[in-house]
Amino acid sequence: QHPDWPQVIRPLRLALPKFGWTTYSIELPDAAQQAGDKHYAGLLDQATAHIVAAQGQLQDMDARRIVIIAYGLGARMAVDWLSKTPQSSVSALVLISMADGESNSGIDSNQDLLKIKIPVLDIYAEHDAVKVLKAAKERSRQREKMSAYRQLEIFAADPYYSRQEDELIKRIRG
Repeated sequence: QHPDWPQVIRPLRLALPKFGWTTYSIELPDAAQQAGDKHYAGLLDQATAHIVAAQGQLQDMDARRIVIIAYGLGARMAVDWLSKTPQSSVSALVLISMADGESNSGIDSNQDLLKIKIPVLDIYAEHDAVKVLKAAKERSRQREKMSAYRQLEIFAADPYYSRQEDELIKRIRG
């Protein structure tokens, strides 16, 4: 995806400002669709550089509350960075359709999530990818280990939240 991707990203970017949110969309490094988690693990340092640069720009713009909203692989990259950066200026995290890593991949998003102490909203679609649903179920089992964690399923939604954009926006705003 890219910073103005028509599914998930653009609807959020266009709707949230109507409710007083300022949006700032960044592009994180991406790999080919067929690449596995071992390849993604190599992108984490690049993703960190992008996130840190964006955080710095937001602080330069006097952003008072920064909320990261991340989708898919971007959610996994945000969790990786936040799990290693406990003193960031990020106030909250919204995860959309986040899977977990394959064994021995170097990415363990569900475990890394346990290290994050800011409020987390974890959203997944009823008809999401199997690996997303499996990871969401595992996070649901470990929710008591997270102090400010909430998980929501968007009913009747596919992995792109087609025709469910309004519900997704409403849940994030709430």
